[in-house]
Amino acid sequence: MNAKRFICLIGITAALLTAPIHAQEDGPQMQAGDWEVGFGIGATQFDSDLSDDSDNELRNEIRGGYFLTDMFELEAQLQRSDAAFDSTLDTAMLNAVFNLPTGGRAVPYVLVGAGGARLDDFDWDFLPGEDVDADGGEGLAYQAAIGTRLFFRDNGTVAARLEVSSLWEDTLDDTHRHTSYTAGLIWRIR
Repeated sequence: MNAKRFICLIGITAALLTAPIHAQEDGPQMQAGDWEVGFGIGATQFDSDLSDDSDNELRNEIRGGYFLTDMFELEAQLQRSDAAFDSTLDTAMLNAVFNLPTGGRAVPYVLVGAGGARLDDFDWDFLPGEDVDADGGEGLAYQAAIGTRLFFRDNGTVAARLEVSSLWEDTLDDTHRHTSYTAGLIWRIR
C-alpha cells in the first residue's frame, strides 16, 4: 500500500469513526418526505486484475434520495471513475441507506446498492510484453458503503458527506472489486 493511499484511508477512517463523538447536541432531524441531493469527488482503487497502477484514480458522482422514514432513504447514484488503462467505469445504482441518528450534527450511515456498470473500451498494456486493445462491457454492479454526513448547522440543510465503498461489477465476464473514497456536499430539501 503506497503512502498516499494509506494517509487517505487513515484520514477518512478517523473522520468516520470520530464524527459522532464530536457531534454537537440538537442536530438535524431526518423526516419521512425529506429529499436529499448532492455531489462527490474522490478516488477509486481499481481491482488488481484490471490495473497494476497503485495510484487511486479520479471518481465523480451525483446522487439524490428520498427519506421513506426518519432512518431509511432510497437513493439514486451516478458515478464515473477514470482508469489508468485509458478507460472509464460508469455506474448507475439504486441504494438503500440506513441512517444512524446520533442526536448531533453527525449522521453516520450504512448503504447497500445494486445497479448497472459500463466499462469503456480500453488499452490493456500494463502486462509485460502485452499491448491488448479490448472491448469494454456492461454488467451488473453491487456496492456496500459506510459513511457519515457532517451537518454545518442545526437545521440540517447542508452537510459534508464522507464515504468509503466497495463496488463489485462483472463487465468483463469476471467479477472485479473496486474500493472508493469520496467526499462531497449534500443539500436536504423539506
